[in-house]
Parts: sequence; C-alpha cells; structure tokens
Amino acid sequence: MVITPIWSTDAGSMVGNVLTALATPATGRRVTATVDAISGAALVEVVAPAALLAAIDVAPNPVTVTVGATQAFTATGWDSLGNPVVITPIWSTDAGSMVGNVLTALATPATGRRVTASVGAISGTAVVEVIAIVRSIFLPVIHAEQHRDSDRQGVLDRMRSQVQAPNHR
Repeated sequence: MVITPIWSTDAGSMVGNVLTALATPATGRRVTATVDAISGAALVEVVAPAALLAAIDVAPNPVTVTVGATQAFTATGWDSLGNPVVITPIWSTDAGSMVGNVLTALATPATGRRVTASVGAISGTAVVEVIAIVRSIFLPVIHAEQHRDSDRQGVLDRMRSQVQAPNHR
C-alpha cells in the first residue's frame, strides 16, 4: 500500500519529504509524517555547517634559517568570515626537505625560497632565506703607537691603512 503522508516539522520547513533545516543549531526537534490519525516522528538535531576553508597562514613568515638547520612551522586555517578552521595540511618546500611541519634547510644559501601548507586547492606560504654559517669573523687588530702621538690625523691615517691592508699573523 502506498501512502502519502503530510509532513511537518519544528526543525525548519518541509517541502514534501525534504527538510530545509533551521539556520541556527537546535536539538530535540522533530520531523513528523501523518496519515489520517496515525503519525510517526523522527528526532532531528540541527548542527552548524562545517566551516569551509578559505585561507591558510603559515608561520613564522618570513624566516631566516641557517644552512642544514631545522625550523618548525605552523599552519592556521581560516574560513571566509575570519574564523579559525582546524586543518591537517600537506607540507612542501623548495628550501630543503620537510618531515611533517619541520624544514631541514638546504646545504647552500638561498633566498626567496618557500614553505607551503596545502589543504586541497587552498594553500599558504612562508618565505624562507637560507643563510651560511658564520664560523669566524676576522677583525683586524689596530695597534696603538708605543710613543705618544699628538697628531690625531696621523693616528687615524695609520688605523685606516691597517684596516685596508690587514696584517694576518
């Protein structure tokens, strides 16, 4: 036997047997089908829609990393209204290699490199500069004359010549 119930709800509106839910979350609501004096109901919970990811921010950005060093990154997802969205991005880079969200920088210096976090077609990027390790810096030692020199210009001239042609002892 085919029946044609009358549908009703307090969880939104019904067109035939299709519910268009309320715009706000609600619990304990019902959808009811009635034929003559007989009816049956289903409990309905109206939940907020899943936020749609609109943008990803990657931090730190920008960042400077020493060759071969590691740097952890974070990614924050945002919906179109600026609300945070929980994400699990896929990480990629041209600044070295990634294991999860951790970069191991290139073995040679480079500028304008990127670390990218992606979820589907949405991605965010941090700019990375890979710099060389500074092992030591040579600073020329400027020796003071052992005798008194009342001519300050003469002392300055000798200091300049030592800086321009340092003595590597």
